[in-house]
Amino acid sequence: MEKPRTIKLSFHRTDGRRDWTKLDQCTLSEARVLVCHALQIADGVYTEADICIENAYTETIPRAAAERELASA
Repeated sequence: MEKPRTIKLSFHRTDGRRDWTKLDQCTLSEARVLVCHALQIADGVYTEADICIENAYTETIPRAAAERELASA
């Protein structure tokens, strides 16, 4: 089982700006699901999102991949 930790999310806007948020006590798999839902709900505001753990880049999830992930679930 994954250990909960602080995870930072960086959402990339279509205008090039970034919006940051911090998740406390969240696992990486929970963060991935949250990012997929946030990208879908934002309806085109964000192009992709980065997931960062302990000030290190972990992965980027593009909006198209998030939509495919939710469609297959």
